[in-house]
Amino acid sequence: MVGAATLAAAGAVDAFGVEPAWLDVQRMQHAIEGLPAALEGFTVAQITDAHLTSLGRVEDRILAAIRSASPQLVVLTGDLIDSDADTGVLGELCAELTRTGATVLATLGNWEHWGKVDRDRLDRTYRRSDTTLLVDRWTRVEGLSIYASDDSTGGTPRTLAPPDDDGPSLLLTHSPAFVDRDHAGAAFDLCLSGHTHGGQITV
Repeated sequence: MVGAATLAAAGAVDAFGVEPAWLDVQRMQHAIEGLPAALEGFTVAQITDAHLTSLGRVEDRILAAIRSASPQLVVLTGDLIDSDADTGVLGELCAELTRTGATVLATLGNWEHWGKVDRDRLDRTYRRSDTTLLVDRWTRVEGLSIYASDDSTGGTPRTLAPPDDDGPSLLLTHSPAFVDRDHAGAAFDLCLSGHTHGGQITV
């Protein structure tokens, strides 16, 4: 019983004291066969599951990491905020991201659904910061075809419609279950998702 209580206490310290201020930056290279020369070295930065309530030290470190990476594209893959009360701070973060010169795209996570974040208000917040909210839609950025789905945990993603060209393609979705369950990833050169917070529970 003492061991279980100690484990629970350690878990609470980790979940509420450590992880909210813990920034984990991972850099990966992904080779795509037949990639056009114009996209060689194209850099995408992903921010996910920020659950913003204010801009503090960890957000400053996120912005510093983005500036250091100099990406052409920044993608926000859901759970950026949990309620309408946090749209203002989201707008501030996006404004800082667009000042880097990168194209910024966003999609929904389960908490934007569960927190009943007003979709129109969210869309306006993003647009004011030169950020595009994509939900079950395609777009193109510098020759890269990008599809952003609704979240499969809190929302209802629609079936993908393939792009008109056979160039490189990127899927943005909050929960990786969409890729696993619906085999949606098979049509894409790269899939980016969040939701698991780096593993959720690890020992």
